[in-house]
Amino acid sequence: MIYKIFYRLSLLIFALCFLFSINSSAAFWWFGNNESIEDEIGRSYVFNDIADYQWVDSVEFLEFNDIAKGYGDGNFRPRTLINRAEFTKIIVSSFYSPEEIEAAPTECFEDMTPDQWFTPYVCLAKQEGIISGYKDGTFKPTNSIIQGEALKIILETAYEGEIEEEEGPWFQKYLSEAEYLGMLYFQPDFRPEGHNITRGEMAYFISWI
Repeated sequence: MIYKIFYRLSLLIFALCFLFSINSSAAFWWFGNNESIEDEIGRSYVFNDIADYQWVDSVEFLEFNDIAKGYGDGNFRPRTLINRAEFTKIIVSSFYSPEEIEAAPTECFEDMTPDQWFTPYVCLAKQEGIISGYKDGTFKPTNSIIQGEALKIILETAYEGEIEEEEGPWFQKYLSEAEYLGMLYFQPDFRPEGHNITRGEMAYFISWI
């Protein structure tokens, strides 16, 4: 009796060892890749390149509210710089109706023509006192937009509070107001006047308004 029990236990152990040997790779895949499985079945994103971006929620806010779109390849390119025309167009189209944009003037700066895609948005912004351009009568639409300029456009368009004048460069009052609202993220020794805005930072700022 004892011999039969021992014999059956031996067969069982042998069978288990055999099964484990042929399925060791499968076992490793299952237990060793739990992290990747969680990644695959976890949160999904509206763009391919924002999963590790610090302001991913702001980018998705813009997409969900039809404020800004990505590119044909499924990316948003949050670290790509945005120029003055692109930024102005996004802000104006978010706060003004298509009828207001269509009725906007088409001649407002010397370096722009009526047939350019951004002209009605920029001219409407000038008409509304949101932008003023440069002293030489130009707007420089293809220049990258700096932080102070971006904050001025956003706050002059959408902010209902009073922005008090301050000593310093022309954009100081917008920086101070943005800091008061909790919008700013740079360190005290950072020079915002020389900082060009990216598409991701644009999303971050707009999501605050």
